[in-house]
Amino acid sequence: MTNKLKSLLWLRWQFLLSNKLFLILVVSPPLYILLMSSMGDSTTTSAFIGTGMSVIYSISAGSFISMMISEEKEKKNLKTLILSGVKQSEYFFSVLIFPVCLSFLFSILVPLILHIDHMAWKNFLIVVFLTIIVFVLLNLLIAFLAKN
Repeated sequence: MTNKLKSLLWLRWQFLLSNKLFLILVVSPPLYILLMSSMGDSTTTSAFIGTGMSVIYSISAGSFISMMISEEKEKKNLKTLILSGVKQSEYFFSVLIFPVCLSFLFSILVPLILHIDHMAWKNFLIVVFLTIIVFVLLNLLIAFLAKN
């Protein structure tokens, strides 16, 4: 990893830690699913997997990117980063790494929290990964096309 990419990842980490409301927003989907899992038996809670996954996709993969890029646009950090020599690939990788990792981690936690016994993990992980990529790319497009 280059020093610029490490610096950008550190910047993302500091953004996440400094904004407490956003940190709670990002960490809330597993807590929400844990709350849902305590409301019934295993057959009832397995019906919540769709709701839990959609919350994870929209919050962890979606709003994380949109809010991060919009804040950089507001504070004019994006122009500063480009003028300091940050390449587009480094910037995109630094924007994508946290949402993809958090969403993938939370998506793996959902069946474990809901105590789903019989699961086709290979198919589940493939679908989860592709869905996360779609959500991330869609929100990345929205973030870059929006003016504010």
